[in-house]
Amino acid sequence: MKKLITLSLIAAAFAFASCGGAKKDAEKLKQDSIKVADSLAKVKATEDSIKVADSLAKAKVKEDSIKKADSLAKCEKKCEKGKKSEGKKKSTKKEEAKPKRGGATKVG
Repeated sequence: MKKLITLSLIAAAFAFASCGGAKKDAEKLKQDSIKVADSLAKVKATEDSIKVADSLAKAKVKEDSIKKADSLAKCEKKCEKGKKSEGKKKSTKKEEAKPKRGGATKVG
């Protein structure tokens, strides 16, 4: 009988010890959930900043391509004006057909 009482006292001691740990476990779970929520918030903020950076980069690329297209259009207009002024000069067909070679003579 003495062994049975000792065994029940030991079991009761373990039961009290395990029930008191629930408060500590609840506090630890709360802290862990706060850490997880914070890390998820950081990830979300990082993703949002990446999206903003991508949209800004796309806008910059679009703006640059528009500027380049405008400058090319201006350049083409200048080139067309230059071609029109060159077209006014007339050259004879003989000058274009025969290239001049300096120092060439017929020996014969």
